[in-house]
Amino acid sequence: MQAIPLVRASVILPIITFLDRVGAPTDQLLLQAQLPIFDSKDPEQLVSLYHAFNFLENAARQTNLPYLGIVVSQQVEVGELGAFGQMLLQLMTLHEVLTTIVEMLSTHNSGARVWLTHADGLAWLNHQFMNPAKIENQQAQYYACCLYLKVIQLATGLQWRPTEVHFQADQLPGAVDHELLAGIRLRFNQPHNAIGFSSRLLSMPLQPLGEPLCWEQQFDLRQTLMLTGPAQDLAGSLRQLICSLLGRGTVCIESAAAAAGTSPRSFQRRLTEAGINYSREVDRVRFELSSQWLLDPTRPITEIAYDLGYTNVVNFSRAFKRWAGIPPSQFRAAGLAGEDSSSPWILS
Repeated sequence: MQAIPLVRASVILPIITFLDRVGAPTDQLLLQAQLPIFDSKDPEQLVSLYHAFNFLENAARQTNLPYLGIVVSQQVEVGELGAFGQMLLQLMTLHEVLTTIVEMLSTHNSGARVWLTHADGLAWLNHQFMNPAKIENQQAQYYACCLYLKVIQLATGLQWRPTEVHFQADQLPGAVDHELLAGIRLRFNQPHNAIGFSSRLLSMPLQPLGEPLCWEQQFDLRQTLMLTGPAQDLAGSLRQLICSLLGRGTVCIESAAAAAGTSPRSFQRRLTEAGINYSREVDRVRFELSSQWLLDPTRPITEIAYDLGYTNVVNFSRAFKRWAGIPPSQFRAAGLAGEDSSSPWILS
């Protein structure tokens, strides 16, 4: 089984900001989509891509905003897309930006691919979500494609329009007359999204935006992306997903299966074939997080229990003692005293 597709929260936060501004029930929509409520506003947090699709589709329907993906994309600045967007702003030319996206997208979104092609004097920026056909993502298709327009406009300016745009999604009613798309040759129900433009534009320099970062800072951005990006294997991506599910207070296997785009039965079968025990992985993530958080003396144990998805501190304390052989309060005291608070158990 392939890795579970994950995406950084930086692509979702602008949608949340917009929905909050128009008075939508954002928290309710997040819970319905099995996404965490982003209290921390951490743009680098990893969440399920398929849950993000569900969030965007439900938001468009419940707010009666059929162009939600397009509208939000036009209110996003590339630099707001976390470390990934900030990295792109430091590059010199459009060619360098697009080839960097091709190279680095997997550190930002493991459920999509981007590639460049050339034909008849046009360069084509191609994009495709790698998801089962049963998962609806029309709004995400428009959102992603229009975001890539914004990326190209880093060099061309906001008034620029491409020669032709292909959408993998169905045509939204009235889309051809939308201000952003008017006058562009549009094709729908294509094998993938694609933006066609003159190859000569690739050599254009980026328009200056803010103060440039020094080389060390640029290197740190790339390192952050590579070290904290979505795992490319099933076990690693499952642990990252569990961290996200803990944020909404549930880590049931049904939620994990939905994030993988499959049924709970199929998901369980594939985990078994890979030698992975789901409950054991939940315990592993909970212990790793709690053992870090307990070393922060300002963080109440009751808060840690809640953040790990426990309904009360008693259940957390009982589980922690089962893992470590000592209760969390004793683990904290030993750690703060500089003692060896490790236990001989091993989660495997």
